[in-house]
Amino acid sequence: MLEEMLNYLQDCSIKMISSAEWSEKQGLLVVPSYNLLEMLEDVCEEHMSLSDYVQQQRQELQNLSNDDVWRKIAESNLFHLEPELRNLNGKGFEEIYKLSSSNTINDSFLDEAYIESTVSSFELDKAWINERNEYEEEQVIVMSLPKETAFEAALWMPMGGFNECPLPLYQAAIMKKWQEQYDAKPIAVTQDSWILRAEGSPATFEEALVLAKEHVLFCQYVLEEFSTIGEYADYLMKESVWYFWWD
Repeated sequence: MLEEMLNYLQDCSIKMISSAEWSEKQGLLVVPSYNLLEMLEDVCEEHMSLSDYVQQQRQELQNLSNDDVWRKIAESNLFHLEPELRNLNGKGFEEIYKLSSSNTINDSFLDEAYIESTVSSFELDKAWINERNEYEEEQVIVMSLPKETAFEAALWMPMGGFNECPLPLYQAAIMKKWQEQYDAKPIAVTQDSWILRAEGSPATFEEALVLAKEHVLFCQYVLEEFSTIGEYADYLMKESVWYFWWD
């Protein structure tokens, strides 16, 4: 399985190491799994190579506005509603967030009042990696990307498009936005999660609340360890690791 993944990723700067050796400075951690392999296979079946797919997605990325992307993500979250009820044409981020969150998240979590967070930063350690690694030798892939295009990790490792998980194109667009705003870069990917580290942080609680809403629209499960979005906003002011996972 790992060898097949390496073959699909041959146009990337990659290496294989043991999970115990990995550190952030080495590059993006890719935790091998059969689902990731299948996603790579699907992409490469539709394109001549992974490089061709990434190039095509780059071109599409240039034509997307942030509101376009938020609308697409929200429409996917609202698939259970009648078409006229999930029509987001012409709506800005705040309206998009309100419609999506009110139909997908319990109201008790949507309280925007400030609450001090005591949740510790997520720790990406060997145990977490090996629990998700489906390669028996505990080997992982490390991918190196240019710093200025770190957000393209979502294209080179096209995990997404299932359940509420956004398509890789939309993931890359939002990661690009966060990279420009907060110098946030992907540090690890599994079959159902992305982990980012942000070098910058919101300067005010109001700014943090906007970022928290973006995270919730991107991945509602970020609230799992928090009592409200207000508490999560405080976490984002204090901690640099952002952990997104989809059921």
